[in-house]
Amino acid sequence: VAAVGAQCIGEAAEGAAVMIFYGVGEYVQHLAVSRSTRAVESLLSLCPDTAHKETESGWEDVEAASLLEDDVIRILPGERIPTDGVVLSGHAAVDASSVTGESLPVAAGEGTELFSGSIVTDGELRLRVTSAQKESYAAKMMAMVKEAKETKAPTENFIHRFAEYYTPIVVFAALFLAVVPPLFFGDWTAWIHRGLLFLVASCPCALVLSVPLGFFAGLGNASKHGIFLKGTTHIETLAKCDHIAFDKTGTLTEGTLSVDEIHPVEGLSEEVFLTILSSLEKLSAHPIAKAIQSLGATTVAIEEFQEVAGSGVCGNYKEHSFLAGNGAFLADAGITVPAVGSTALYLGVNGHYAGYVTFRDTLRADSKDSVARLKEMGMDCVILSGDTPKSVAPVAKELDVRFEAGLLPHEKLEKVESMEGVTAFVGDGINDSPALAAANLGIAMGAGGRDAAIETADVVLTQNSIHPVADAILIAKATMRTVWINIGFALAVKLLVMILGVVGIASMAWAVFADVGVCLIAVLHSLYLVFRKTTK
Repeated sequence: VAAVGAQCIGEAAEGAAVMIFYGVGEYVQHLAVSRSTRAVESLLSLCPDTAHKETESGWEDVEAASLLEDDVIRILPGERIPTDGVVLSGHAAVDASSVTGESLPVAAGEGTELFSGSIVTDGELRLRVTSAQKESYAAKMMAMVKEAKETKAPTENFIHRFAEYYTPIVVFAALFLAVVPPLFFGDWTAWIHRGLLFLVASCPCALVLSVPLGFFAGLGNASKHGIFLKGTTHIETLAKCDHIAFDKTGTLTEGTLSVDEIHPVEGLSEEVFLTILSSLEKLSAHPIAKAIQSLGATTVAIEEFQEVAGSGVCGNYKEHSFLAGNGAFLADAGITVPAVGSTALYLGVNGHYAGYVTFRDTLRADSKDSVARLKEMGMDCVILSGDTPKSVAPVAKELDVRFEAGLLPHEKLEKVESMEGVTAFVGDGINDSPALAAANLGIAMGAGGRDAAIETADVVLTQNSIHPVADAILIAKATMRTVWINIGFALAVKLLVMILGVVGIASMAWAVFADVGVCLIAVLHSLYLVFRKTTK
């Protein structure tokens, strides 16, 4: 409209300038949007199209999409893993940074679980497929990105609604300025020129483009850090978050037991005590048995071994009979044991109590620093756990946070709902799903989490670490800050130039800057989010 109007009043040069600058601006904006889009869409090419599958006649190259659970595949040095699997043989360093955001390569050997999209940097691995490619971990993350692109944040929706009303208002205002004043003051050419200037300066492109681009750039930055948000609306919630509740087992801790204290009865040496326990437990696959086995004590051959699921094990060695298990298991055998109050394994020898071992869930290596970092950011942190108070208290003390223990899933939900302010809940298990859904923001540990938790959560972390929680909040705050700076800057410049144009001070060059120039500045400001690094 402005270009045609310029032609009508004999200002062809200004009309051409408007179109040239507008065209250049559109081109640069396209480049900026493409760059931001690639930050996220690079995730969509993580999985290779082909795989080396083991068949009766040897190795055969097949389409990765045709792989089924329990197929056996081979990954050569430098290749990406086509779908999730468990290492059957081989050793290699694996770069999982594109999937989990973890910068350091991980050592993979027999039994290691690997995700699709990871790169085998050296060595050769033979994997058993655990999920079809379309159901793989990378596929789930990619689906979340696609879903997030379609979901609009409240601020983004507001800008679109604002533009719907703003655009016709300024168009009619420009028409009024070009037609009504000349009826009273004359000089049609000057007033039409001012109306066209007003029209160019008021164009809402800077708002309509930079705001969604800002959210999308924040989404892309989060994805690069292994943080997947199921919609830009969660960016606003993250930025407002002031309370964070954590599950304990598998979230703050490794979720695997390790030996804490060893208490043989008086007269029985610790060495002999551990030899008896290790000899019994080496034949069991229970997590407690694995913790005992990890001590590396010497063992003897146990005869007539039996395991009672969920209770304990028993067996004989020469003329001695042994039992190892929980208090109820030994009580059924007529052996009285002391009440310990935490996870314990009791030993009975020849019908007599012989001592006990206590266990603890190992705190993740970075949990303490991660929680401290969140507290420095002003977050109120609390542990909500289903474990016993005696199990949770040491973890809470080490992290210096409040805790609630012995909570059933519905009690966790009630605790989350009762918290004031904007609350995030971080968990990984099926029992965490109600709390994840009830919180203002549910954050699931994706790499080791259960499918129910991942499906329920609003944000999924691809690392087995809570370190990215702080990164997510920082990215969200930076995104919202960028969006509001763009809105304020664009409106301020446009309003100033529009007023100066009405009184005849501003030129068409000013109007072009208020449109194209402001739009480019806002777009480039949004684009910086793609490259922004979080504070470590």
